[in-house]
Amino acid sequence: MVKKVLHSITGKTPYSRKIFIFLIFLAIATIVWFVNELSLEYVSDFRCQINTQNSANKDAQRLTTLEPVDMKVKTRGFLLVYNRLSLPEIEIDTKNYRVNKHPDHPNIHYIIINGALRNDITSKLDQDVKVESFASDTLFLKPLKK
Repeated sequence: MVKKVLHSITGKTPYSRKIFIFLIFLAIATIVWFVNELSLEYVSDFRCQINTQNSANKDAQRLTTLEPVDMKVKTRGFLLVYNRLSLPEIEIDTKNYRVNKHPDHPNIHYIIINGALRNDITSKLDQDVKVESFASDTLFLKPLKK
């Protein structure tokens, strides 16, 4: 039906060679534009899972965050897309940090995020990722299941 209407208006088939070439160049231009936009820097929300270990005490229980940690990061668009497709895991050493037990829940621990911990987390991320801020000032941790 549509082909007949277009053929009657233009006198040609709707999928002529010119239209095909136009669509190919439109697709190429769209891909080039998308790659160019991803090369710019953006500030965006970022989620990651944080696991802990204590190198000073090998028998210490390994812990992980209750929920993925939300933070604001500044980085290139390529890294944002990559990290949105997979939830990255960060391993930090807690020998220099005070891990407290939650008073109401015996299996829950917490660490207050300070400058040293912020720098430690930032150093574990890709070198082009800069942490702007954390959504929370406390990491709540639970035992890591083996």
